[in-house]
Amino acid sequence: MKEILLYQDEPLNLDLNTIVNNLTNTCSFLRFKVGTSNPVIETPFLKKPESYQSLSGSIKKETENIFNAYIFSEKQYHNNYFFESYQNRVIISFDPAIAFSHSPMSVCVYFAIIGCHTAAFVGSKRISEYARLNSSTTP
Repeated sequence: MKEILLYQDEPLNLDLNTIVNNLTNTCSFLRFKVGTSNPVIETPFLKKPESYQSLSGSIKKETENIFNAYIFSEKQYHNNYFFESYQNRVIISFDPAIAFSHSPMSVCVYFAIIGCHTAAFVGSKRISEYARLNSSTTP
């Protein structure tokens, strides 16, 4: 089973434990967990690869052998994207969500994870793995 870790950059105050429980109860072929390291993004704006390379060694070590890590941040991307990925890490910017959304932040988390996870598979070599994982859970 593929493992996905969730993190949040300060000053976000998401209830990641509840989000993990809901995702785990919904998805049978992925295991979600809250990461134990504290992600500190040292760059003033989010930028690939600089922001990813600025992550602490503990985050890099904790995420090196997992399927994906999602890091939620209030920082803005330099290019106004709301997410980018580098290696197996995805930093999701809530800057636009905070400015334009009237939805609870937890709803934004679910949509971000679904959107990012789907984008990671569509048009990539991972699509075959996704199909294999889904077929192994289908009766």
